[in-house]
Amino acid sequence: MLRILLLLLVGNALLISTPSLAAAQDSSVTLTLAGEAYDGPPAFTVTFNGQTIGKGAVKTAIDTIIKGRLVTNNTINGTTERFQFNIPSAIFDPNAPLDIYFTNDKFDTVNKIGDRNLYVVSANINGREVPASDFATLLSDSPTATTLISGMLFLPGNTTSARAAAPPGGWPQPTPPAPMRNQPGPSTEPASPAKASELNKGRCTQNLNVTIDGYQQNGTSLTVSQMRELGKLVVRLGTEKCSIKAVGYSDAVGPVDANTQMAHDRAAGALDYLTSQGVNFQKTEVVGFGPTHQFGPTSPPNRRVVLTIAP
Repeated sequence: MLRILLLLLVGNALLISTPSLAAAQDSSVTLTLAGEAYDGPPAFTVTFNGQTIGKGAVKTAIDTIIKGRLVTNNTINGTTERFQFNIPSAIFDPNAPLDIYFTNDKFDTVNKIGDRNLYVVSANINGREVPASDFATLLSDSPTATTLISGMLFLPGNTTSARAAAPPGGWPQPTPPAPMRNQPGPSTEPASPAKASELNKGRCTQNLNVTIDGYQQNGTSLTVSQMRELGKLVVRLGTEKCSIKAVGYSDAVGPVDANTQMAHDRAAGALDYLTSQGVNFQKTEVVGFGPTHQFGPTSPPNRRVVLTIAP
């Protein structure tokens, strides 16, 4: 009888002390891609640890028949697109590679004008950013020379892919969700903090002046480096709804009217990029200041956009 009682007690102790197992959390991958379209946009497949985690097509790709080549036009504004995929916890390995495969290459063999290509701008795995320059290019899964165009990795055919190897120390683990707070008991007064939080949702706390420079002579398109700087601003603003004033400038070389329009287009392009990345503004203003010497005696420093962000 004593032995049976001891077994029951041990069994109960094991039952009480065994914690419930929480479901493992999936990892997150965000890709920023661009492309050239011909008879349809470029398509891709993305794998992690050799397992397919998603597929897509860059619908914002530039139409090579109508607008020419991405490289010739130096047109990156509006051609990038972001894609988000999950890495199931069952296949996540902090030391495994991420691979992006271009899957539907096509070329206009008659007129030699239309072409379909894929460009890799960046990837982000669990918050770890990987720029195009950190990718390797594979040809039929074997290393080959990497071609960077305007800071983007160029994939010209179905046998080419881009690989992001794990960084030293491995990919970061997914961030666990915030623990749930205890609910107030019956004697606690109904709370107004939730209402206050709802009222403050989206409230702007920023007061910033951000400069985007590095524009080419007669150029209004954003470079990958400029998009990266704007991306930092996207992260900082988050869900806050601020007011923004974008003022564009140009150098003094050439006609005033053309320079003024160019300055306006630079400012509008920077603002368009922010909104395309999901930033919502309470109020927007775009100004083309035109030619100036106020940022330096030479031309390059005067080709810029100044963003003023305030509540």
